[in-house]
Amino acid sequence: MFASWATFWLATPQATVFNRLRFANMRTLLIALLLLAFPGQLPFADAQVHEQHPYRQITLKTMVKVDSSRDKESKFRYSAWGNLTSLDRRYTQKVGLRVTLTNMSANDLNDLRVQYRVYSRDLSHNTYSVAARGELKIPQMKKGQRKIVFTDHATCQYRLRWNKLVKGNRLRRSGEKYAGYVIIYCDAKGPIRWDTSSQTVYSEYVKELREAKKLQTEASISTSEKTSPLPYSTGTTVYVTRTGRKLHKKDCRFVRTGARPISRAEALKLGYTPCSVCKP
Repeated sequence: MFASWATFWLATPQATVFNRLRFANMRTLLIALLLLAFPGQLPFADAQVHEQHPYRQITLKTMVKVDSSRDKESKFRYSAWGNLTSLDRRYTQKVGLRVTLTNMSANDLNDLRVQYRVYSRDLSHNTYSVAARGELKIPQMKKGQRKIVFTDHATCQYRLRWNKLVKGNRLRRSGEKYAGYVIIYCDAKGPIRWDTSSQTVYSEYVKELREAKKLQTEASISTSEKTSPLPYSTGTTVYVTRTGRKLHKKDCRFVRTGARPISRAEALKLGYTPCSVCKP
């Protein structure tokens, strides 16, 4: 009804350009109100969420808090003349994650798993590595239930050296420092969502998964090559020459005077390959 009325109104000669623009603005406002009122019922809303979120949409509210404690140890260094040359500060940082989960869906969640990785950053080479990893299992979460789980502590140690003799008081850093975390929430069907502290750490996580998958593929290929049967038999007698590296049949035209018999298995073990003419 609204569409037919708008079509009739736009077709009348009294409709000016200003009125058409005003109607377009009203139509945009109406679409925006529909988006706010019914976000889950529009056909393109779910598609946009699915593109941004690679995992299945299950209403699981999460809150991650980083529990960190740091111990500092200062050590002064003196030169041979008794002058202060540098000041070393050694830090030992213990990092743990406190994850708060709330089941906001209308159904119970079974076999919930929280897979976490705590990453550290090498200050000298600016590389990332896994400082701690693990998996926390929750057998069941009722509707509206809230749980708090704790991860193991990761220890990161680094050193800051403040050199007094270098112009500009250059600061040297070495060791590994806490970088961030990646948490994957899974149920019996697979991953449902993820939390990450930074895009850089998540990129390192994806790189780690790709390398593990590549190594697994290479291992499976090498295993299949070892277990695959040879394309030729190894249980008959063949003939080899003194100068050639091929194994032949007795009546092959390449077999000259001086060819000696040998078992096929032994010839293959010594590196001989079958002749392409007689095909033994």
